[in-house]
Amino acid sequence: MEYFISFIAGIVILLIITLLFKLSTKIIMKLLMNALAGGVAIFVINFFGGPFGIYLDLTLFSAIMVGMFGVFGVLLLLIIG
Repeated sequence: MEYFISFIAGIVILLIITLLFKLSTKIIMKLLMNALAGGVAIFVINFFGGPFGIYLDLTLFSAIMVGMFGVFGVLLLLIIG
C-alpha cells in the first residue's frame, strides 16, 4: 500500500511540474498514461512473480521506464534489481 501511495504522489508531482513548465496537454497525457500502464504492468509482475521470488519496486521511475520501453523496460528493471 505504501508503494501505491508513493506512486500516486509521484504522478501528482509530475503533473504539477509539467503544468509549471506549461507543456502541451498531449505530452502530459501520454506521459501519465505510460506511467499508469507501467505501474499496472509492475503490479501484475509482482502478483504473479511473487511466489517465485520475482519482485519489482513500484516507483514513478520504474513505472515510466516500463511504460516507455515496454517488455524491454521490464527486463531491464529485472536485471538491475
